[in-house]
Amino acid sequence: MGTLVGKGRVNHIFGEHILMNLKDRRREIALLNILFTLLLAGGFLLPSAQAQEGHAGEMKEFISDKEALKTMLPDGARISKRKQQLDAAGIQWAGEIYSVDLDNEVHTYFLARDRDTNAVIGAAIITEAGYRHGEVRLAVGIDNAQDVTQAAVLGVNEKYTADFASTIGTGLIAQFRGMSMVEFTDRTNELASKNNAAGIAARGLRDAAVLLVTLLRGVE
Repeated sequence: MGTLVGKGRVNHIFGEHILMNLKDRRREIALLNILFTLLLAGGFLLPSAQAQEGHAGEMKEFISDKEALKTMLPDGARISKRKQQLDAAGIQWAGEIYSVDLDNEVHTYFLARDRDTNAVIGAAIITEAGYRHGEVRLAVGIDNAQDVTQAAVLGVNEKYTADFASTIGTGLIAQFRGMSMVEFTDRTNELASKNNAAGIAARGLRDAAVLLVTLLRGVE
């Protein structure tokens, strides 16, 4: 004859079973939280720059840096790659004259000097700007009169080629060639107001040109 288990005993056993399940569930949740924290700290749960670049495709080059600089800088000049930091006076000047906020980082650009007189006769700079999940590479050059010799969209991630081709263009941008800084900043300011590829490129080119002019104020 089987042993009878009282109702209180059954409830006690059932309660212990639930308690054990709760403890196991809490233990599992704690382990999952630890795992999640480790993955987050390692960057496995965040979209990396490499993943974003893969999403946007490889960088498509429209014109090489060398070709762009050759177009933007005067023939026969002595070209040097220069690193220079903006001072507070230069930053203030750029803000007052062109309403562009520059930073005091060390900037790299290319300086052209006359081989006979050593006078500065031009400069050019290559820069980058973020665009969606990728970036656009830009370049601009100026002469000794501070007119724009040429501006260019050097390259962009494959996925966004059409965005630039249909708005501002790719490679050398003919519309900017020969513009004075006043004309250039006016035109790029118009384009910069647009929330599209042209706006991104225009802001980057404008800021780069203003940076060049500002840097040259400190060159002897």
